[in-house]
Amino acid sequence: MKTIFTRFQNSTVIFTVALRPLHDVDGSIVGYIERVEFCGDRVHLFGWSLLDNLVLLSEAGPKRIRRRLHRGDVATAMGPLRMVETRNRDGRVGFSTELDWHGDAITLCSRSDSKKVHWPIPVPSSRDKTAARRKAMVVFAGLALRNAALITCYFAKGKPKQTLLALRRRFGVDNVINRNVDQLSAKALFPSKLSTNTNTPISIIMPVYNAFELLENSLSRIEQYTDLPWNLILIEDASSDERVLPWLRSWAEMFPGKVSLIKNETNQGFINSVNRGLKQAAELERNVVLLNSDAFVPAGWASRLINPLLEDPSIASVTPMSNDATIFSVPSIARSVKINAGAVDEIDAVARATVAPLAVSAPTGVGFCMGINRQALKHVPYLDVAFGHGYGEEVDWCQKTRALGMRHVGIGNLFVEHFGGASFGVGRKNIATEASRKRITSRYPTYDAEVQRFLKDDPLHTARFTLALAYAATVHHSPIHIYLAHSMKGGAQKCMEERIASRENDGMPTIIIRIGGDNRFKIELHVAGDVHQAVTESEDVLIEVLRHLPRKHVVYSCGVGDPDPIQLPDILIAIASGSDTNLEVLFHDYFPLSPSYNLVDSTLKYRGVPATDTDDPAHIFTRPDGTQVSLAEWRECWTKLIERANTIIVFSDNSKRILMEVWPHVECRIVVHPHTITNTVPRVACRPLKSATEARIGVLGAIGDVKGAQFLSDFAWWLQKEPEAPGLVIIGEFDSRFSLPDPVNVTGSYNLDNLENLIHQYRVGVWLMPSIWPETFSYTTHEMIATGLPVLAFDLGAQGDTVRAAPNGLIVDQTPKAVMTAVRSVLAKETSGRLVKGVARSVPKTTEQPNWVG
Repeated sequence: MKTIFTRFQNSTVIFTVALRPLHDVDGSIVGYIERVEFCGDRVHLFGWSLLDNLVLLSEAGPKRIRRRLHRGDVATAMGPLRMVETRNRDGRVGFSTELDWHGDAITLCSRSDSKKVHWPIPVPSSRDKTAARRKAMVVFAGLALRNAALITCYFAKGKPKQTLLALRRRFGVDNVINRNVDQLSAKALFPSKLSTNTNTPISIIMPVYNAFELLENSLSRIEQYTDLPWNLILIEDASSDERVLPWLRSWAEMFPGKVSLIKNETNQGFINSVNRGLKQAAELERNVVLLNSDAFVPAGWASRLINPLLEDPSIASVTPMSNDATIFSVPSIARSVKINAGAVDEIDAVARATVAPLAVSAPTGVGFCMGINRQALKHVPYLDVAFGHGYGEEVDWCQKTRALGMRHVGIGNLFVEHFGGASFGVGRKNIATEASRKRITSRYPTYDAEVQRFLKDDPLHTARFTLALAYAATVHHSPIHIYLAHSMKGGAQKCMEERIASRENDGMPTIIIRIGGDNRFKIELHVAGDVHQAVTESEDVLIEVLRHLPRKHVVYSCGVGDPDPIQLPDILIAIASGSDTNLEVLFHDYFPLSPSYNLVDSTLKYRGVPATDTDDPAHIFTRPDGTQVSLAEWRECWTKLIERANTIIVFSDNSKRILMEVWPHVECRIVVHPHTITNTVPRVACRPLKSATEARIGVLGAIGDVKGAQFLSDFAWWLQKEPEAPGLVIIGEFDSRFSLPDPVNVTGSYNLDNLENLIHQYRVGVWLMPSIWPETFSYTTHEMIATGLPVLAFDLGAQGDTVRAAPNGLIVDQTPKAVMTAVRSVLAKETSGRLVKGVARSVPKTTEQPNWVG
């Protein structure tokens, strides 16, 4: 519950800074900070700026801000001349970013060769934060009372995962990110060959108390997988399970001279047992490995564990990553998870193939599997028996050796499974851990602060995240899905969310590679109700952390927004390496066909699939280095992805026809799979109409350029000249770059729950779908059809096919007069306001050119 409260507080204690202008050196306004949200240890910044080279300054260091968001309202307000003068012709001046924040000052600045401008950002005071936390505690307490039965069930049944996930949903923290977003380090990847001498012998010390079911696997792994000369000292600590001692004797007899068995006549506890082993090991003067009997080592483990001791004599101990090893835990730091049988080998295979052999300094080692320098044992030969039966003794030993100038390290290129508490049980472990914590704090007052600093900085983040991905791939027997997706909203995002939710319900994790945000790539790992994140600017790093995963299913969702999308096909093919990896391509738009992913040209006209020899600038891409990519080169690059794909998913027959024009040879791999409309859309009962002006033409959704904003603008002005013409209402948002006369209502964002009220409020009698590109699938068109009102659309794309097939649909020509003719015909029907069931007709196209009004 403490973790849930922390998440709840971090997601609800939000401080907002009001609108603030950004002034240039001459006093002119060059942007606005529109919203600043301080939430937990993160700050989110939203706004726009005409100046480039934005940097956010804080104690965490400088962070570059990329302006990637199109702001039509800013372009309209500033005017075309101002946008050109400031080199913002395309209107992409908006930004949205976040960074770590721990109460320090924050400054936004613009740095260029000619000038530097700074804008301090107000931060909440300590008093503000305290008041907000108290308010959050009151709200949390109320939620806890309402969910008391579920909380009681959670503790009574041993904290089952499903109940924990249910509690997170009840408190609204099921999707809260569990840690900050860190850059993946290229230095921590790309392993090199170890220089370890394979003849360097080691002594392994293993105390044994019960846990009989684990012994055979634990010991057989030592025998099979230890790649250095070894001897094993077993200390049987008077186990209450009578099977343990006879089995150990039989097993030890199979390895004379390599395995020695020490038997405690009475139970001495972990520390005394280890000390007996250390005393015997001292005679051989070898580096020592302290290994629990509930730890499972993978192939080639010993050389990787011991290598740092041979490379640097100042290192006293080495600890690998594990599923239960406090600060060395995967997937989350300081949290334990259970892993499936055999998963240790798959996770470690990724560690061995991907993570560099770097030794990262840590405040302590962890004794479940700890390599110990024999020189350190000469100075501190034994564990302190003051820690009773165990827990905390290795921390004490580590602090004593640190005082001698030695250090302790963790390594990310080795993963060892740990069952945790298998010998003494979780209950006794928790009690012993709390008692040892108090003793450690008393002896070493700065230790807790050092641990907290390690948790915050997490120098093992790259290794931890890489192994978290590997762990996720072992959670379920099915392949892990890896999506490449944009960072925007829309149909592609909705489709992916539905897929991920379905997989999460079945316990299957998902990986998302986000493009188009502050960083080139953001990797999201959705597993067991948590979301882990990391970012990188390097395609090599991205490929390296993903391509070694076992059982993958790679999915291209949408690459729009990437600064250099010509690289995406090769990146996806590299990630999908391996004959057992499926590659699936989804066509939410036509980006693989053209940089103009809606297939419209520079005049915003759809003229069919563009030919590769076109010189229209809309179909030519300029890379970040300034080189231009022709449509022929673009197609050649994306054809590699199409030909590698095992399955190509389109969401309408119309999309399949378009793809066949470019890639007819892949027809056998194209699957038409329309989206399922899961939302309930209200069916509206229409009242008889007395005149055409009584009803309005409704437009649904967010209307931008390719959604028909220019056509609606022209149509709205054209309606002003028409006598007794019906009004126009846009239920949704409208791009403010395009003008509308005052009578046109724009409601802003809507949801389906209040759609029926909006229809009646604005007297919508007929719908118009004004989209001017061949949409791959149109949720909005299906929603309009589902209301039962007549729907008009142009003969384009999936929206046209949907309207043509619907009993209340009409296909119209793309002119105001043709639309008006159809509207009057429909509104003249005074009975139901619907078309005759089963009949879909087209209004005759007019040859008369409209009198356009801007």
